[in-house]
This record gives sequence, structure tokens and C-alpha cells, in this order.
Amino acid sequence: MADPPPAPWIGSVAPESVLWPGVEGTQQAAEWHNAPIDTWFLPKYAHLPHPVVPDEDIGGMLTELSATLRQRLDAVPPPPPSRRTRPGERPDNSRLKTYRTRLRPNTQQKEALRKTAGIFRWTYNRAVAYLKAHPNASLNDVREHSVTEDGLPLMNLSWVTPVPYSIREQACLEARTALQNGLAAVRDGKIPNFELKFRKKRALFSSFRIRTRDWVGGCLKIPNFGLGPGQHQTRIRTGIEVPSLEHDGACIKQENGSWFLLWQKDMGEEKMRVPAARGPQMCAIDPGVRTFATIYD
Repeated sequence: MADPPPAPWIGSVAPESVLWPGVEGTQQAAEWHNAPIDTWFLPKYAHLPHPVVPDEDIGGMLTELSATLRQRLDAVPPPPPSRRTRPGERPDNSRLKTYRTRLRPNTQQKEALRKTAGIFRWTYNRAVAYLKAHPNASLNDVREHSVTEDGLPLMNLSWVTPVPYSIREQACLEARTALQNGLAAVRDGKIPNFELKFRKKRALFSSFRIRTRDWVGGCLKIPNFGLGPGQHQTRIRTGIEVPSLEHDGACIKQENGSWFLLWQKDMGEEKMRVPAARGPQMCAIDPGVRTFATIYD
């Protein structure tokens, strides 16, 4: 059995073997290819020429390539941030949290909700038709065309006016906001094109938005449909008590026969997560019994 290779040779062959030139096209090609795996320490193959290490400085080449790549990356400006706020700051609506509770209306109240959602959809589709013809119209123009009595068609609209003006106004706002968001997404390259579409009557889902004035005394207020806290009016039961709404735009939606209320509430600064950019500026205090307090950064 042959002796193992010397230790200095083992230590040098690992980094240098990858730099050895190939034997293709030389006189020793056949001998090298026919040699067994343990060729490096067999005396039989000691007459083969010793491999030559190239003179190139691999480390210097890698350093030069890294410097060139770094210069090219520094020459290209970084992309703009996806949000408009600075690091460590919060957007205006970041403190708002959406809550959801189920409404439990009776048969008559369900009919009132369905009528309200239908009139809301009719107003929304009328605003969409106007925005398709006038994409640059302001909210006031859309409101005058689709909500005010002067802009409505000369026909019997006694089935439209029972819904409060504030709720029908939200339909115009929702249509115009959808158009603005779609056009902004096209300008930013997020989507190739955008088309504002009508809402179908036979959709499995329906919804309408209300303002804070439409939720009084912890219930929805539509006097013409008998909903509200007053006399000769009925209150829709809710899963949790909602005394009032803090912001406009709360949504009442129907999903597969069930009605829900979705509203936004200010959760407070103390319940929000701290932005990562403010981490080095804050610490945690752990009060104890034997130790007054332990502070962690």
C-alpha cells in the first residue's frame, strides 16, 4: 500500500488545483485521462510534468471587478420610495383601523337595506356614465348630475329620493375615487389600462356607504324607510354596540344574504407599531421589585 501524500502537498493542492491548466492538446493527455483516481501519490506517474500555476493574480482581478461593479451601481440612482412619507413617519390614515360587525335585521329591515343598496347602485352607475363622457369632471359636477334633483331626469323618481342625500352623495364620491385610482395606476405603470365599469343588479354582493350623520344613537338612520332611533322607527340589531362613527365612508354590505357594517376607528398612537426607522430612538422599560427598572434598547 502506497504512503499517503505529504501534508504540505495536501495543503497546497486544494487552492491551486482549480488554477491548473488543462492537458487537452498535449502529449500527456492520454496518460492523464487513463490515470486512476490515486494518481497524485503513485511513483508510476511521477514522470508526468508538474502542473504550472498561472501568473494572474486572481484576488486582484476580483477586487478590480468589484470596484467596477460598485461604480456602476453608484452611478444609477436608487428608485423612489413607494410611499410619500419619510422613513419613520406615518401616512395620514395609518392610525385608522377597520372594524367589522354583523347586522341582524328583520324582514322589513332587510327590505329597507336592499332598497337603499339598489338606489345607491343606480346613483353609482349614473355617475359612472357621466364620468365616461367627462373624465375630468369635478366631484361637484358629478354630484349635480347624479344626486341633485335639478340634474336628475324628468321622470317619476319617488323611489330614489327616500334615500338621504348624504348616502347618494357617497355613491358619486366612490365612482370618482375609483376613476382617479385607476388612472393613477395606469400612469404609474402598475396596470396597462383601466375602464370604469357599471355595477350589476344581480351581483351576489351589494353595498352602500354612509356618513357619520346617518348613524345616530347606535343605529342606522333612514327615516323614510322606518329606520332610526326615533318614534315609529326600528333599530337594526348589531353584533357589537357601535354608539357612533368617527369618520365618513362607513360601509354597509351584503354578502350571501348576511349584512355587515364596516367602519374605521382611530386606534391611537399607543396601540400602533413603532416604525423601524425609529427603533434606535426608543427603549423599553421593565419595572421590577428588587430592581426599580430595567431599560432595554
